[in-house]
Amino acid sequence: MVSVLLDLSDSARLSHEQQLCARARNGDRAAFSALYNLFALRLYNSVAREVRSRAVADDIVAETFHAAFQKIDSFRGERSMWFWLHKSAMNRINDLRRARLRADRAWNGVGHLFGTSVNPDMETAIDWTRLKTSFHSMLGELPDDQRRALELRYGEDLEREACAAAMNVTPGHFSVILNRAAAALGAAWKKRSGGAP
Repeated sequence: MVSVLLDLSDSARLSHEQQLCARARNGDRAAFSALYNLFALRLYNSVAREVRSRAVADDIVAETFHAAFQKIDSFRGERSMWFWLHKSAMNRINDLRRARLRADRAWNGVGHLFGTSVNPDMETAIDWTRLKTSFHSMLGELPDDQRRALELRYGEDLEREACAAAMNVTPGHFSVILNRAAAALGAAWKKRSGGAP
């Protein structure tokens, strides 16, 4: 199929894609399969260059095709489907990067209490499952205002002023609550772990 399309002109290739899309809109599974076969490898290679992980690339490509086939009625077909799929995949990569940055900032924010930080390339250096489980358990032992301060500042990644407004306190008072929470959390961690991260 792909070798046949390589011999076609751009307009013939676009016409072929439009025919496949029309059939796919009508539920033709063979057309879905043909569209997948037409773009999957190229999309995978493009995504893999960005994320540098086969497993993540596989997931993004699968999610992209799943979403595309769910929304195939919204594809206008004025340009190659490649551009639509590629943009969707890049949006997914950007969403993933933003989610990782938020998670890294949240954990780095409290990581100084444990004498560590997140390094995305060295996730195996620290047993994050143990750290997260211990952290959530210790968080539950804090007074409500201290727990809320940590959740707002590090969990929701809000600035100090926004945290203070959410808690109906002044920014200075919020800082006191946050510092007390950090001290209590750090002491609880040292007690549980013997001081080791």
